[in-house]
Amino acid sequence: MSYWKSSGFALFAAVCLLGEGTGSARAQCISGCATEWSGGNFFILGSGNANGINDTGQAVGFSYGVDNGYATEWSGGRVIQLGPGTAYGVNDAGQVVGESRFSVGGEGYQFATEWSGGSVIHLGVLPGFFGSTAYGINESGQVAGGTYVLPSGYDVATEWSGGSVIDLGGLPGSIESYAFGINNAGQVVGYSTVSGVHTATEWSGGSIIDLGGLPGSTLSIADGVNDAGQAVGYSVVNGVYHATEWSGSSIIDLGPGLAEAINNAGQVVGSNNAGFATEWRDGSVIDLGVPPGFLDSVALGINDAGQVVGYSFNTVPEPATWAMMLAGFAGLGFAGYRRAKAGGAL
Repeated sequence: MSYWKSSGFALFAAVCLLGEGTGSARAQCISGCATEWSGGNFFILGSGNANGINDTGQAVGFSYGVDNGYATEWSGGRVIQLGPGTAYGVNDAGQVVGESRFSVGGEGYQFATEWSGGSVIHLGVLPGFFGSTAYGINESGQVAGGTYVLPSGYDVATEWSGGSVIDLGGLPGSIESYAFGINNAGQVVGYSTVSGVHTATEWSGGSIIDLGGLPGSTLSIADGVNDAGQAVGYSVVNGVYHATEWSGSSIIDLGPGLAEAINNAGQVVGSNNAGFATEWRDGSVIDLGVPPGFLDSVALGINDAGQVVGYSFNTVPEPATWAMMLAGFAGLGFAGYRRAKAGGAL
């Protein structure tokens, strides 16, 4: 996520950008709010959306400022703006990764970024590439994401480790690849594009593994992976999105929707095809609900304590507002486009 991992989520995230900054929860973000679900309760973190959460309860994502979006951390009741851009992942040491925006020769680019101990670290790109985004980080500080060339949008799954920028490659015959999640064993998941079709992919111990999809699927994407190697994402079967789990040699249909993240207890979160934050646990499908005054919700991250983060939204903008909003959304990040390209609409 966050994440926007489909064009449907990209639309929802765009709506979130209309939030205001003061007053009650609804007044703080008239159209959307970063949200946490914990212990059966809802917590409004602020305007924007939350993409990930670590085991200490630090949540990261973005909030919307006066002129653009800011990578944001919510921690202990504080809202910390890390800088222009979007944050996607955070480990237990508080290292945050995502992307930030820079101008090169008058052109705007996105670069994979780490915020750590008050420092802003530009992770870099593969030789000959012009932009990058970091989506996941493990406890060792290994980072997964992708680099790309504009304007073609050619992508390569990338790992940043020990100061090196590593080309992970893709499945045989792939024309592009992208990585979204990494666990503490260094297993990376994402997708490769072969013959124009996205296929869920795992990079593990030097091997590139075709995870496949549900029977009859025409597309599959892996978005997250836990320390047991269980991966989650989605498959498209007959035009319908199905939340999917890859566990050992099994490919499990969790039900209609998109799975975004999985914790070490095997709890999976995402969104059902009606656009509601959902948890899949022990064979049950749990509607996480919507905070009072909001219409719909999306879950994007979960920690080992079962705390879930994402966003909730509540209005449909007027046409004139849409135009202004989309202009701002375009500036929020190329990663939104990357995720829209990686999936499709709900």
